[in-house]
Amino acid sequence: MIRISCTNCKTVLSIDDAFAGGVCRCQHCGTIQTVPAHAKDTAQVGVSGQAMGGSKSLYQQGDTRSGTGLDDLASIVVSSGLSSSRLKKPGGSKSPPSKVNLMPLMVGGGVVIALLVVIIIYLATRTGAPSANTAAVDSSVNKTVGSSPAPVISTPNFCGTKLDGNNIIYLLDSGDSAKDYLGELKDATIKSIESLGSDRKFQILFWNDGTTGAYPLDSTTYATKESIDSAQKAIGDVFAYGSGDVKAALTKAIAEQPDEIILATPKGWQLDVDSTWLDCVMNLRGSSPVKFITFSLGASDSKCESLRKLAERTGGSYHETTRSDLRSFGQ
Repeated sequence: MIRISCTNCKTVLSIDDAFAGGVCRCQHCGTIQTVPAHAKDTAQVGVSGQAMGGSKSLYQQGDTRSGTGLDDLASIVVSSGLSSSRLKKPGGSKSPPSKVNLMPLMVGGGVVIALLVVIIIYLATRTGAPSANTAAVDSSVNKTVGSSPAPVISTPNFCGTKLDGNNIIYLLDSGDSAKDYLGELKDATIKSIESLGSDRKFQILFWNDGTTGAYPLDSTTYATKESIDSAQKAIGDVFAYGSGDVKAALTKAIAEQPDEIILATPKGWQLDVDSTWLDCVMNLRGSSPVKFITFSLGASDSKCESLRKLAERTGGSYHETTRSDLRSFGQ
């Protein structure tokens, strides 16, 4: 018998002399061994197949079993010239399967998700923001604070008062008593026309003969950018003078059959003194359904009963507006 130590697990193996110069496989760890041709062992082999000294007999003479087929493989390896050291793995044991490192994939996925969230938030907020060509709206006074041409405010209004009609006439006092207000009053009127939108009509008339400074001269027109620009030029040269009698301009305004007439004057106290003024205006209105939205210009505590009653009787509204209010809205 030949006795050798396994090159991997160091177990002493007893091998039949017939395997001298060949190869064998360790029954304990499976490592293929090269059996020296010159190593001989005279130890006796028991019936049980164990060599004396406690080592185990691996391949016994006369054993025709092929085992698992590794013996045939060993013969092929020897014939190919490969040594047993080339066939065994470092350490003599099976290496554990390599683990895939998922951390880079998880980090990369997290970065992609974060970028998508940022893009979605940016697009959502950008969609709701006003564009560069759209004027911003100050909702507290419902007026334009941007600079784009002819901006459209969401709600048609005059100095913050909502306008419901589709055909609006502005009847502005241009007498001597209005000289301290006329500039701001004209600016506020232009801003109001800008709020109408191009689907509504307007006309500007002054308390005189009904023609001086009027725009358009003959009838109402749509509030397009072109007509607004023309209106601003037409009223730019109007200045306060005379008594500012409203009758001629009011007659012209009612003939246009507007939905609403905005009547603004700073001489409310004078109208109250004239007990015939309100009856005169109501007679001129006749059966027309036009509503009067009246503005008493002056100190915040100034009241004009004639203007209030006119608005009340026609289904309109009455307001008291200071010069500061006009200036704020007209900016």
